[in-house]
This record gives sequence, C-alpha cells and structure tokens, in this order.
Amino acid sequence: MDQATFDVVELRTDLLTPLLDLHLRRLTTQLVFRAVAIRGYNAVFWLPSQVDISSDEGLGPVEESHRYSDYHLFHAEAKVITDP
Repeated sequence: MDQATFDVVELRTDLLTPLLDLHLRRLTTQLVFRAVAIRGYNAVFWLPSQVDISSDEGLGPVEESHRYSDYHLFHAEAKVITDP
C-alpha cells in the first residue's frame, strides 16, 4: 500500500499448501497497479500494469509475465425487451 495515499499498488498471493490432487506444488502471483488517467474523464484509476505468476506443477518451475498498457474505456448499453 502507498503509505501516503493508502492506494493498493501491489498485491501478492501464495499457495499456502500444495494441492497434490492437481499436482500443484507452488503458485505465486504478484500484481502491480499504477495510476492511469483515462481521456475524457477527470479521474485517475488504479489499474493493473503487470502480473507475474510463478508455479511448479511437478515438471519444474514455470514463470509467466503479463504487461498491460494503452488502456481504453468502453461503453455499452443494454435494454431488456419483454413480449407484450
């Protein structure tokens, strides 16, 4: 957490015990957030910018890394129409 603003800037999860039925020995995810200004809005959103995943399913360690950028805001509307 950012100590000045109390914004969540990083979140980490770890598998506490192995899930042997799934052959999952280890799983860690680390999610990093950053402040993003969306065009057309006078607001800043804290959105994910990076996710790192490390795991071991018995065949050795596996590392994944995902990066996010160029955010866009989309808008949709839906209307429920009932039969008369």
